[in-house]
Amino acid sequence: MNGNSSDSYWSPSGYIPGGMKGAIASNGNITLSGAASIEGDARPGIGKSVSGGTVSGSTAPLTVALSYANGDAGNYATTNDNALSSPAFSGGAGDITTNTTLPAGNYYVHDINLSSGETLTCTGKVTIYCYHNLQ
Repeated sequence: MNGNSSDSYWSPSGYIPGGMKGAIASNGNITLSGAASIEGDARPGIGKSVSGGTVSGSTAPLTVALSYANGDAGNYATTNDNALSSPAFSGGAGDITTNTTLPAGNYYVHDINLSSGETLTCTGKVTIYCYHNLQ
């Protein structure tokens, strides 16, 4: 993670600084660079570590590997809410590469690649199916 940050999440009350925190976990190492910060836990994989950046919570390695079944986008690859995003995606799938707002819905995207200072804002319950890169 380079120059980005993870913080509290959207709630019915809106953004709450110091709220529930934005934790990150991985089966590998977690590398933070630039001004990257995590307001919450950064939990690397078993025997792995966290380097760089600022972490306000725990950096202890996981004790059990993360294991999730692959998500199934079902019909969302072709029937989704991408046109509701601001700025709007073109076609059935697109990339999130700049400040983007997503109202409640189901989104099917190729890449999520936000630079330092850029935000992804969700104004309701959102499910994102990202089938390529998340950076």
